[in-house]
Amino acid sequence: MSGAAPRITRNRSDAEEIARHLAACSASFVPPLETRVGIADYSDKLARRAERFEAWEADRLVGLVAIYCPENGGDAFVTNVSTLPDRARRGIAQSLLAEALAHARQCARTMSLQVNRRAPALALYRRLGFEAVSEDGDKLTLRLHFASRREAPPTPSASSERPNPS
Repeated sequence: MSGAAPRITRNRSDAEEIARHLAACSASFVPPLETRVGIADYSDKLARRAERFEAWEADRLVGLVAIYCPENGGDAFVTNVSTLPDRARRGIAQSLLAEALAHARQCARTMSLQVNRRAPALALYRRLGFEAVSEDGDKLTLRLHFASRREAPPTPSASSERPNPS
């Protein structure tokens, strides 16, 4: 592969490309992804429902961050962060997470994810500002609170402009 930075896209991959990518990354997860989910079914769900931030080198999906954004402005959830093992530790996951965070700030107040406390990615999540909010054995739930969006100042109503008679 060339030394050029991967091309970042959104929602380009299909379920088959996601499945190939996740199968190649499975052993990098703690514990391995294939021991926790059916990769084909999970890939189909991601293709249909998740916002996907993808890194491509030519026609090869080398990095994937998938999130679910709420319609009610609540908690966005990171369901997948993966980079092909031969592309790991090159800033791909961090770049994709930055894109996902920028998107989630528009639709959510917080973003959460779950990670094994032994996973190498834990350091990245903490650097990005995620904090542990609960734990269950080796599984941590991390959350990042977005700064409140500034509301427009209220427009004075006709009644508030009247002089107070007292």
